[in-house]
Amino acid sequence: MTRQKIRATLAVLVALSLGGCSLLVDIDPDVSSPPADGGSDASPRDDANATGSTDGASEAGDAGDLTDAGDAGTDACLPPIASDTFTREVMGGFGTADVGGAWKASSTTNTKVLADVGLIIMPAGSGAEVALEQISIRDVDAMVTMMFDKQSMPGDAGDGGEFYAHLIGRRTNAGLYSVFVYVTNQNTLRLHARRDVDGSSTTMAQSSEIPGITNTPGMRLRLRARFEGASPTRIRGRVWREGSKEPDGWAIDTVDSAPALQVSGGLGLQGYLSSRAPNGPVMLAVDDFVARPISGCTP
Repeated sequence: MTRQKIRATLAVLVALSLGGCSLLVDIDPDVSSPPADGGSDASPRDDANATGSTDGASEAGDAGDLTDAGDAGTDACLPPIASDTFTREVMGGFGTADVGGAWKASSTTNTKVLADVGLIIMPAGSGAEVALEQISIRDVDAMVTMMFDKQSMPGDAGDGGEFYAHLIGRRTNAGLYSVFVYVTNQNTLRLHARRDVDGSSTTMAQSSEIPGITNTPGMRLRLRARFEGASPTRIRGRVWREGSKEPDGWAIDTVDSAPALQVSGGLGLQGYLSSRAPNGPVMLAVDDFVARPISGCTP
């Protein structure tokens, strides 16, 4: 989302009151002085299910712009197979994307589109997923802007309280691959690659803490992920603060060959809040979603 669009569509501060949530949208972050750098892993379905198996442009563009700054040849990128700027109002679910068809929501109660963002409301121990099931693609480069309305807080025992924002790059009837932002209960960020197959979840890779970023309410992040190939599938991801330079390298880079996921699939987004979080519900806002075939694009 460009600053021009933000100023044209939102006031200096947007306050939304939805089921006890208050979403503060930072429309003009101080990119010259990013926040200083500041858990446990968990499933977007159940904290106990996740098991571990083991860094462009000076500002992110609109949903139609998926490029790396300084990369010659990015103009050769193919048109998006899916994109959404969320410029509509939907009180249950996400409605229909600008490109890519209708979003299917796992919960219409916990998903809405307001004020030019898609909203996923995450009560403690819950959240929601939205998916573009009409899409079928294997090799995809996807990006989304995201923000949270609260900071994380540890539970009564000093643990738990984390939250998660997934970019799903391959979703089949059997499961999915995703790259997700993991906000620790100290509000530092890590990036994880995840596999879900037949109800079993595995974290395939995780980064160290992302330097220079501490989660604050309304801070806009850009998450980019690439899902490529089959047997193995290569999965890469990086995250940065909107308005700062997109990293050159990848925070995570891993491969996987789970048979059920070596095919084309759909796309999606998901949010989840730890069951031990004392400050739920937390709201995840998403914007400027775009996905393109990898062919013709530079990494």
